[in-house]
Amino acid sequence: MIFQKMIKVNEDLLIRLIKQNLSDDLLPSERKPGHHPMFGFCGISSIIFWLCTGKQYKLMTGTVHGLLHTWVEDGDRIIDITVEQFEFFEENLSYENKQDYHTKYELNLKSPRIKKLLSRVTNAYKKLNHTNKIGYK
Repeated sequence: MIFQKMIKVNEDLLIRLIKQNLSDDLLPSERKPGHHPMFGFCGISSIIFWLCTGKQYKLMTGTVHGLLHTWVEDGDRIIDITVEQFEFFEENLSYENKQDYHTKYELNLKSPRIKKLLSRVTNAYKKLNHTNKIGYK
């Protein structure tokens, strides 16, 4: 069950735990060898961040430099967990064709990939001996 209340979480810690627990078995099948190591992880990373923070941010989708991308927004602030995949672009990032993720996709919280990463992140958080839970029970 997902907590419906807002949960205070150290964003930097959560992002670090998400990135540390990414692995190829969590990638969508479209990712091809040779892409940036973060390529293909934007959706699942953003969904886990959104879940672990009690859904207090907006889960967004759109394009960045013409590529389909997913990120989280907090008002005007963009939280892009996999932003380094765009480091080869010299110009500033432009988030375009923005839509609320839920209007474009049906979020399947029973997805094995989501459950696996969520379990890894929550277990890693518990190992750090934090007393707060991070949004998912």
